[in-house]
Amino acid sequence: MINIFILAIFLIVNLLISKIYFKKNLNIPIKSKGILSKERKRGFQLAEAGIFVIFLYLHFFVLVEGYFPLFVRIAPIIGFFVLLNFNRGLELWMTDRDSKAYYHNWLAATIMSIFFAVLAAGQYL
Repeated sequence: MINIFILAIFLIVNLLISKIYFKKNLNIPIKSKGILSKERKRGFQLAEAGIFVIFLYLHFFVLVEGYFPLFVRIAPIIGFFVLLNFNRGLELWMTDRDSKAYYHNWLAATIMSIFFAVLAAGQYL
């Protein structure tokens, strides 16, 4: 139950920073492109596909190998989204640095990493 409360807090913080501070105060737009969009560079598409394949392998390994604590079971999912947001932020930073839209992706990756660290630390406290 406490994990859901912590997740809700991190979600609210992410929304406040991204939607209110970045979008309204700093006028930084949110730019999103699909994995197969023609505007994306091939290297970033391949990196995203590789991240997805690694996620699938790790996720099914955790499911098949037996009981693991909660933070180990969700580690592939959190890792997938952290790496995905970091990769997309890196792509925006390299191709369209002036718009600063990569701030949104890197904020999401940072918030998810902090959430996972808090969740992992909570297992041992």
